[in-house]
Amino acid sequence: MTIPRFFIWFVVGSIVLLGLSWLFLDDTMAQFVEDWRDQSSSRYVYSMVVITVLSVDLLLPIPSSAVITHAGQTLGVFAGTIVTSVGLTIGSCVGYASTRWLGESIALRSVREFDRSALQKLIDKSGVLVLVLLRPVPILAEASVLLLGLGKMDFGRFLFWLTISNLAICLFFTKWGSWAAENNLPEIASLLISIAIPLLLLLISKLLIPKLVASEAQFTNE
Repeated sequence: MTIPRFFIWFVVGSIVLLGLSWLFLDDTMAQFVEDWRDQSSSRYVYSMVVITVLSVDLLLPIPSSAVITHAGQTLGVFAGTIVTSVGLTIGSCVGYASTRWLGESIALRSVREFDRSALQKLIDKSGVLVLVLLRPVPILAEASVLLLGLGKMDFGRFLFWLTISNLAICLFFTKWGSWAAENNLPEIASLLISIAIPLLLLLISKLLIPKLVASEAQFTNE
């Protein structure tokens, strides 16, 4: 299975943008963050910005794991986890609602045909388990949310498992960000690692999902 071109450009673009930010804005950004840490009003503004950014994750190619890691460095583990999980949950609920009440056209425009076909077969077999397992996987996490909305999964059940999954992911990355800050790991390194982990999961998923679907189809035919 070949790696999609957009995947390669996403990786390269993320690395280049973070590298340029580190080269030209490192001192300014560090001071900016320190000021926010010391001012409660600024922390509130920062939290609102984080929630907003993560809420539009379905629409824009935002490396949410890097945003969550930075929130862990800035707000700490507890506050960072709460703030980022709220943002992720809002974004996912909007995606769920868009396909449940606006119909199939949203899913058709947002999910590639191959991903849609493979994920739909897994959802038909495993239901909400697909949502939980794919939550940390970029692109496929959003696709699973759209397809679950299209399938009209009970919203209460969807929201419960979505919230649990988001809290677990946000706890992991905010803890990583907090640990990196406490141990003086360069910010650019911690952010790049936080981006690399989901991308690795995406690559693994892209390789495994077709095999799982194929094996399931073979088992059914037999």
